[in-house]
Amino acid sequence: MPTFNISFPSRSDEGKYKLLELPKELVALIESNIDDNSYVWSLSIRGTGEDDAVLCTGEKTYLMKAVTLSNAYCILTPSQEDGREAVISDTVKQIVELSPTIPKTFKIKVLLRDQIYEEGREEVDSEVQTKWKSHSDVRRAIQASDKELEQALRSKRILNLNGYLRPLAPSYLNTALELMLNTLVSLNAPKDSVPVVDLVEVLQSDHDISRDVMLQIMAWFGELGDALNSISQTTTWKMDVHAVARQIGLGILSRYREASITTSEFTSQWRTALGDSFEAAADLALLKGNYIRLQATTLKYFSAEDLPATPQERFADLFLTKSSWELDEITPFLEDIATDNKERDKLLMKYTRSVDRNGTVTYVSARGGPTG
Repeated sequence: MPTFNISFPSRSDEGKYKLLELPKELVALIESNIDDNSYVWSLSIRGTGEDDAVLCTGEKTYLMKAVTLSNAYCILTPSQEDGREAVISDTVKQIVELSPTIPKTFKIKVLLRDQIYEEGREEVDSEVQTKWKSHSDVRRAIQASDKELEQALRSKRILNLNGYLRPLAPSYLNTALELMLNTLVSLNAPKDSVPVVDLVEVLQSDHDISRDVMLQIMAWFGELGDALNSISQTTTWKMDVHAVARQIGLGILSRYREASITTSEFTSQWRTALGDSFEAAADLALLKGNYIRLQATTLKYFSAEDLPATPQERFADLFLTKSSWELDEITPFLEDIATDNKERDKLLMKYTRSVDRNGTVTYVSARGGPTG
């Protein structure tokens, strides 16, 4: 075993090094690809002065938390003059721990609030556009991995037009989808192999829906046979009927934020909007996390997306809305703030009390604040 002479440096470099403790899955990712020159991956630290820093891989986001050690680590580096000498370059008294966390994609809505694409605002003055956010602007500002960011942009229905990100107004989106379903029927096109060019041309000529907008909508609600920049006369589209039905249902349900509606009346409106060819796809299970039942036969719009992102505020809003919840009722409203079921159960233990009522477990607000 080689021996080294250890010495202290002539000048202090304290604070030069940070030790990062990697979770097992991150170690496995690095080790499995360390000799694979074809695999491209990176780690990036993202955050502003107002945020806790996070570390992002290509697919996941980890919260970074400094933990003080009872003992210190000495960082040794070889001396430049003699390989048998080792210099204590730094003394580290903290390590940075990583834990999986929910990406902060809720901030996208705030960043892009002035860039809505809606009827009457399809085209805007170039001077206004100079103040808008691009994809790279949002990527720098949002604490999320690239994969999580792209999933959020898709689920939040954010268009990428002329280099700028523009949220598509729900009313515009629903109108476009309903017109699309009617056009599919008139074209007698099979939902699993829709001729893209034919559909887009009809919607553009008859209803003035931009080709670029419609193609991105189709990519959200199905599978395009070719990339967006490679659409040809032979390109087909496989529609996700349930995704389209869900969005149209949300559009109708969102009209009932204040007043309630009977389940039967809502379902009737939903099936009518879908038309005879697609009405069978109307299934209330598609809308979980977007409504609450006031009585057995009535419901109203109530969306997890509109709730606060911090757990304490989220639970406060939930219990202001309803004094008690069953597990299957409350779970859809916690999915975007808990990384998994284990994390969800921790939140329930902290912010609620469970009550057994005639064999049915319900959750109520923890008295005097969170428990545990």
